[in-house]
Amino acid sequence: AYDGHASIQEKRGRRSLFYELDVMLDWVAESRRGDDAKMQGKLRLYNVAQDTTYEPGGDPDKCYMYSLGMRPATSAFERAVAENAEELFHVVCERVGVNVISQLVLK
Repeated sequence: AYDGHASIQEKRGRRSLFYELDVMLDWVAESRRGDDAKMQGKLRLYNVAQDTTYEPGGDPDKCYMYSLGMRPATSAFERAVAENAEELFHVVCERVGVNVISQLVLK
């Protein structure tokens, strides 16, 4: 699910794009070792706007933010997933930038 707002304002013959996005995704991680291990959770990407950027570790007032939700890890597989779950942020930011923001700018 996502919530987004976009508007274009024109002033003195110049157009400006204003937007804000908040994205909530469900995710599932499955083991490739054939042991049926699985873990799931949620990722929220927010603070995505015309005046913020994708910059991991950057200023929270100027960069995209995210939060991850998952149950506490109880197995080695789940601990490995939890330790690497931040990678989801990078993948989602890339997709939002390419598939959503670039389309807004083109219109």
